[in-house]
Amino acid sequence: MNNKISKDYIECSEIDKYIHEDKELYDNLIALKEQTSEVNADRISFAMITIIINIIQFLLRCKPPPGLEAYRILDNKMSNIIGNLVNDMSVKVYMFKADVVNAFNVGTSDIYYTDKLVKLLRLTEGELIGVCLHEYGHYAGGHMKTVNITNTATGIVIPILIREITRSMESIYSLILGKIIAAMVNSYLRIIIGKPQEYFSDSYAAKKGYGPQLISVLKKLDQYVRKIHCKDKSTSECDIMMEYASKYDEHPTVKLRVDNILNNSKIASLINGKRFGLLVRFLDRIKGFFRR
Repeated sequence: MNNKISKDYIECSEIDKYIHEDKELYDNLIALKEQTSEVNADRISFAMITIIINIIQFLLRCKPPPGLEAYRILDNKMSNIIGNLVNDMSVKVYMFKADVVNAFNVGTSDIYYTDKLVKLLRLTEGELIGVCLHEYGHYAGGHMKTVNITNTATGIVIPILIREITRSMESIYSLILGKIIAAMVNSYLRIIIGKPQEYFSDSYAAKKGYGPQLISVLKKLDQYVRKIHCKDKSTSECDIMMEYASKYDEHPTVKLRVDNILNNSKIASLINGKRFGLLVRFLDRIKGFFRR
């Protein structure tokens, strides 16, 4: 009897031991599951916040910068000229009052040029048309959309990767660090993407027959920049400085751009000849119809 009790007691003790061990393992599994759920919830919430922020930024970048309306003046004559050349009468060309020499496109068919561009470079009407065609080329090529999509993609992916690497860091700091790194990456990508876009837009103006005028503008702009930044430098020193600066800018050197325009002007003169001219103009009209 005593032996039986002793045996049962031992067996029960073993069972209690296993139950205790299983309970401890169970508790550990529950804790690990809760911890994993918290990490996954943090990942999801961080990803959602990052995506929402970048979508808002994307939508804002796709609109003209606020405040432009107060300074712009519609150039009806240039709007009609460019609209007829590109078969898109929705084009609006604006003169923009600013103390900089510049022309730009914000991703829509609207084109902007500053009054200082015309005054300081003493542009002729043909040269201004060449500039406007270049800017419309950015719109026709969807260049701003490409840049905005790239910025949005890196703005989402990089902060999420940084968050995974820096799990011990607060979410807000991971987001800030990720946005800073994304901005640096985008600056580098802007140079890589931007140079082909500039070549494309130059080619667009050349194919419309305004290559020589655009070359003239580039040479005037080059002289203007050299006059400001190369006062105490020799021509060779200035050339080196300008070439070095071009490495960190989306705009290629003037020489490379002029060579590109000349090559495309030759192609344009061939395409716009009697043999292909009618076909090209017909295709342009079809593209203009679908763009409306």
